[in-house]
Amino acid sequence: SSSRKRRATRSAPAYVSFDELVTLLRAQLDVRPAAQRSSALIERMTHMLGAMRFNCKEWAPYVHFRESMYTRNLVGYDARFTMLVLCWAPGQESPVHDHA
Repeated sequence: SSSRKRRATRSAPAYVSFDELVTLLRAQLDVRPAAQRSSALIERMTHMLGAMRFNCKEWAPYVHFRESMYTRNLVGYDARFTMLVLCWAPGQESPVHDHA
């Protein structure tokens, strides 16, 4: 029963601020090309990010739209990562592209 509680807590959403997210990213990531990051790190980061929730007041200042195309709004960056809020208005698309 206590292990069930631990599992439930571990999978529950974590409400964090952008500042807390930046702190977590800096603690988890070192400076290296993304292609050199281990699959274990990628899995851990995917799980961590998937469990996070943000108050709309955190991301609202970064929500900007353009009529002609989607927008990429910079939240923050350093040598380890880049944080963006991407905004598409109804009917907008992004061109096909590769992140590799």
